[in-house]
Amino acid sequence: YVLEDTVLTDLEQYRKPLEASGLKVVMLPRPKGEMETYVNSLLVNGVAIVPTFGEATDAEALKVYESVGVTAVGADSSLLSNDGEGSIHCITMTYPDVPFVTVLKSLHAREL
Repeated sequence: YVLEDTVLTDLEQYRKPLEASGLKVVMLPRPKGEMETYVNSLLVNGVAIVPTFGEATDAEALKVYESVGVTAVGADSSLLSNDGEGSIHCITMTYPDVPFVTVLKSLHAREL
């Protein structure tokens, strides 16, 4: 859920069941990579930290998040996603078990 009655997905087969349950469905684009998805985001206090992949669809995905009323911030998730490590949501929920230094390196971040 992005909002109480709104969900984002990039899989068309989810649209009808979600709408049948009374939810508003907003479609996200699909990036090129098999393990890449913009759905694997983390929502914190009205801000969506959205995985990005250095693709043309990145900007479109961020706009979709903004269109439903959240501030969208992209975080390069190419290495994590394509190496099967998960992405923003997965790694913050500790699945799979990824060393923190790997997370920082993959996101081009540093510990403060």
